[in-house]
Amino acid sequence: MRTLLTGGSGTNATTGTFSDSSASATPLVVNYDATTRAYTLVAADRSASFGGIPGGDTFAGPNRNTFFYDRVLPTTQYVQGRRWYSVRNVAGGSGYVFTDTAFGIRTADAALPRTGMAGYNVAMFGSAADADLPNLTDFGGRGLMTVNLATGAISASGTLDYREDYYIAGRPVRTGSGTFSIAATLSSSANVFAGTINLTGFGTYSGALNGRFYGPTGEEVGAAFATSDGTGGYATGVLTGIRDPAIFATVPGLATLTATTRLDGIVYAPQFLAGPNRDTYIVYDPATQTYSYFPSNPTNAAALAYKFGPGQIVAANSNAVTTAYATTGPAGQFNATDTVAATFFNPGAGNTKLALTYTSFADVIVTEARGVSNQSYAVFGIGTPSAQMPRTGSASYDGIVYGRGQSATGNWSLDGTSTLDANFGSGTFTSALSIAARDRTTSVVTTLAPLTFSGSITGTGFADTFNTFTGNFYGQNAAEFGAFFSRNVTDPTLGTLGVTGIAVGKKR
Repeated sequence: MRTLLTGGSGTNATTGTFSDSSASATPLVVNYDATTRAYTLVAADRSASFGGIPGGDTFAGPNRNTFFYDRVLPTTQYVQGRRWYSVRNVAGGSGYVFTDTAFGIRTADAALPRTGMAGYNVAMFGSAADADLPNLTDFGGRGLMTVNLATGAISASGTLDYREDYYIAGRPVRTGSGTFSIAATLSSSANVFAGTINLTGFGTYSGALNGRFYGPTGEEVGAAFATSDGTGGYATGVLTGIRDPAIFATVPGLATLTATTRLDGIVYAPQFLAGPNRDTYIVYDPATQTYSYFPSNPTNAAALAYKFGPGQIVAANSNAVTTAYATTGPAGQFNATDTVAATFFNPGAGNTKLALTYTSFADVIVTEARGVSNQSYAVFGIGTPSAQMPRTGSASYDGIVYGRGQSATGNWSLDGTSTLDANFGSGTFTSALSIAARDRTTSVVTTLAPLTFSGSITGTGFADTFNTFTGNFYGQNAAEFGAFFSRNVTDPTLGTLGVTGIAVGKKR
């Protein structure tokens, strides 16, 4: 990208003037001397050498030339993304030339796989000369690239953060966020691909992207791009990424586990914990069909777990939806005299209420020898791998509610439906619970006003601001969700009661 800017980027307090801007793909030769650790760059209209051991991530050259690497890019072995950055003084301003390039040890044409799917965790950085801002705008982001090696179809998407290049006191630096999307095609005979890239957030930019795969068999990817907004603004940048087998790995369902597996989740056990806790867990052994429930602390020895297996099933209280258990506390432990009643939601296609593949929950009531009973809930399952967590787009989920209501004058069993709408691009969610409360003494059912929640998605989990609705995504590509909820509600008939329970669901 080339552009002229009135004044200089970084110091313009009011709208500057970009002129004579352009951006296009041009050939660049990168030579590297491993002995001196020096680069020589040769373009059609200029050349430069950057020698010596680099200080940090930047090679400084003569005549205000810089060849630098941005730390937003991943640490790669075979490919590197850098920018050759030149500045010159012009009358009344500055002239900038950016050459963004991905280079390295390319995969031989014959060595690039041509069957199956490949997924890459990618990152990019770049800059825009946008007339809406007085200075250059720098941006960086991360996302996911998928490659159909048989057809050559390539797609990628992710999120961007951008920041105005301004460092003078007196007004805030302009920042924001946006997205990127890529659609490209891999050559059927050579290790090259080309396509289009779209950027949003500081305007709407689109343009050409060109890249290759790097490493012995395409372990890494690199590409450079040049875009425009159609009204005189230009943005260029570079992208690199690393292949991650987990992106297309099959996530097993609960019913198909073949080895003892720790099922991470959220437990609310008020006798042990003040609130919902993500560090507690359940272990399932498919060989013995036994759940080990750790309600208090993950550092506890295995002997402290409550165990629920075939020998503890209460057949009369079990059905296609739930399995009931009755057992005692762990033998030889301080709680060995506890009596325990538990209800586990059955995973699999046979559940007539809601067929979940990766998610389940448990309602556990522990009664101590002195007669005091404590009820706890656990939502658990096969968590979504971080590599499969969506970063853009949205999804809607439908499911059920299970829980209890309690006040000074009564107790209720809760049933109902749940919805969750996730915006993965913005990292936000909303949820609504429609609940029917059945009086445990009279069996009278009262429909409560819907409960609504909203909050943030972080990693593979989510929570509202007050931690009254907190959960995780489960399964292949966030196929399901499970959450714990707790809130006080006021009903015109029942008065004020505390409602606590579990919401689970799957994608529509």
